[in-house]
Amino acid sequence: MMGVGFLLMTRLSTLHDIYLYWGIFMGLAVGCFISPLFSTIPRWFLQKPGTAVSILATGFGVGALVSPLLVQMLISAYGWQKAFLVLAVVAWAIVVPLAQLLRKSPTQLGERLRGASDNAGNQAIDASIGGLSLGEAVRMAPFWLYGVIGVIWSFCSQAIVVHIVPYATATGIREVASVGILSAIGGASLVSRVSMGFVSDRLGARKALSGCLMLAMLALGWLIFTQGILGFYVFAVAFGLASGAVMPLMTLVPAELFGTKSLGAIIGVLTVYFTVGGAGGAPFAGYVFDATGSYLPGLRGLALISIVGAILGVVLLKHRGKEHSNRSVTY
Repeated sequence: MMGVGFLLMTRLSTLHDIYLYWGIFMGLAVGCFISPLFSTIPRWFLQKPGTAVSILATGFGVGALVSPLLVQMLISAYGWQKAFLVLAVVAWAIVVPLAQLLRKSPTQLGERLRGASDNAGNQAIDASIGGLSLGEAVRMAPFWLYGVIGVIWSFCSQAIVVHIVPYATATGIREVASVGILSAIGGASLVSRVSMGFVSDRLGARKALSGCLMLAMLALGWLIFTQGILGFYVFAVAFGLASGAVMPLMTLVPAELFGTKSLGAIIGVLTVYFTVGGAGGAPFAGYVFDATGSYLPGLRGLALISIVGAILGVVLLKHRGKEHSNRSVTY
């Protein structure tokens, strides 16, 4: 689908085509990546699953940093239509063949989980397939709590990513320095993607998530009062650290709560919450700016919403999924 989408983009002629090919078709294609990749990793590793998921999340971060430069080089050398054609070939020639090497769990190959001892026996097998079904997870309060947290987080995150540069520019910061704020968010995000797996393996995924939500809350509160470029960069580092951690945690928290039996389906449904929140955040901040002529009212709203997210993160720590705790799932 991604290869076809890139190929269709070479034939753009109207704005309608962009919405259809990039917004809908490519949106569906990209959405197909999340659940298979992130639900596969925890099924393979009995020990330190967080570290394994962080490595995967780091791949996404590195791609996001490197690909704009490479694509711009292609555009400058050959034009945007041929650049899309090259991306289509890459999708078909590299991504599709690599996908054939993936296996849902080591049980499909008759192997134990990575990190399981020779005498682990059935425990290693049960851990790769144990846990709750999607229907069982949906009937539990933690599922809905985490879903609401996903809406809140994506709402705030996307609003910041889209509007932080024009907001900084509006406060009198030069455009080049304002763009650097967004780059700082991306750099800090990459750092936390690398390190969050180690943190979650030691503290637990939900404690790590709660800490990230609190850090984001403090960063948004700081942003309301900051003025100079240094203050903006302090915000960027703090918010970036919280932001990058969310990608590995969006797998590790459901795995901790519900096991890996239906982790792909559970992550797929929970991703809808993140998507809905992300779709609303940027328009909200833009609408408030258009209505008031200032970004500050919108930022205050984001700060208040982030407080709710931090509180729900603490509440999530109190829930233990009784059905899950009785299963033979080990992390």
